[in-house]
Amino acid sequence: MHYRVQLFAAQAQALVRVQCVKGRDLRALQLAIFDVSNLAQPVQTHTQLVGTAYGWSEAAHEHKAFNYFAAKKLLAIPFADWSRTATSDYWSGFTSDLRVYSVDPVLGFTSRGAVSMSDMYSIY
Repeated sequence: MHYRVQLFAAQAQALVRVQCVKGRDLRALQLAIFDVSNLAQPVQTHTQLVGTAYGWSEAAHEHKAFNYFAAKKLLAIPFADWSRTATSDYWSGFTSDLRVYSVDPVLGFTSRGAVSMSDMYSIY
């Protein structure tokens, strides 16, 4: 099962898809690159799962929630996740970041880092 999807052009013959995917034991964020040199038969060339079974991003639903910097081939997406291995404190298992990836139609996705938003919800 798939949720709503966002597509954007990474290069003249490549599209990137940002979507939340759901399976039996999975609900994760998935990034995918498609070769669209033949528009009648697009081919998925790369995928990248982000997070664990609870990964999610507003970028899968809202085209204003992500940035693609074409000159540097960088994708920035907001990301949230929760880990089942969390202690009794709910927030210790929660993750909220801005994740940055290099996007290359030949090499796929490479994680370039994250900016944590934990200072917005952590209890000190």
